[in-house]
Amino acid sequence: MPRGPRAFWNSASSTLVPLSIPANGGSSAVDMNNRNDILWGGGSDALIYLVSGGQTTRINEPSGPNRLLGICNNNSLNDAGQVVGQANPPSYSWLLPEGTLPFAFVWQDGSTYKLYNQLQNRAGWLSLDDASAINKHGEIVGTGKAVDGTVHGFLLRPIAARISISKTDGGITIQFTGTIESADQVSGPYSPVVGATNPFTVTPNIAARFYIVH
Repeated sequence: MPRGPRAFWNSASSTLVPLSIPANGGSSAVDMNNRNDILWGGGSDALIYLVSGGQTTRINEPSGPNRLLGICNNNSLNDAGQVVGQANPPSYSWLLPEGTLPFAFVWQDGSTYKLYNQLQNRAGWLSLDDASAINKHGEIVGTGKAVDGTVHGFLLRPIAARISISKTDGGITIQFTGTIESADQVSGPYSPVVGATNPFTVTPNIAARFYIVH
């Protein structure tokens, strides 16, 4: 059955605002924050879109940094534009070396992060399987499995990201908390440093490299 254009009602201006979202069958609004950003999805193609400031961003892309999300469930959106949920990766999920499937994720600024990999201390946890909500402080609730296989709820609170850089005999040593990303230019684009653990040693072999944490 053909479906009409997507839109939402802005009560402040008493207007119907059109949304630029593909008409995938059965999709609907999933969540909305206080900035009028809208999370949309749940259709037959299992795609999730974030509509913010007139721009539509597809969260679970078929390629690029979000290619492993696959089908996303239980999605939630906060006022910072962060999206959490449960990812059910497609057939190439072998690219994920850690934890079990499905997995809880957080998406922000175009990049996806597996929540289990963000734990400062994984003691007692086998996996974080689902993230059902995130508030304006970045606190996330969901469910996961303990090392004995039992299912428990969790509450994650973000830790302030810190970074310090020092010169050592082995090169440059970077100590950090949070997720570290690097770029060739200070303006970016930045991408996660794969496999980086704290402390992280860099051998200077290029003119410049820039790092940030969050």
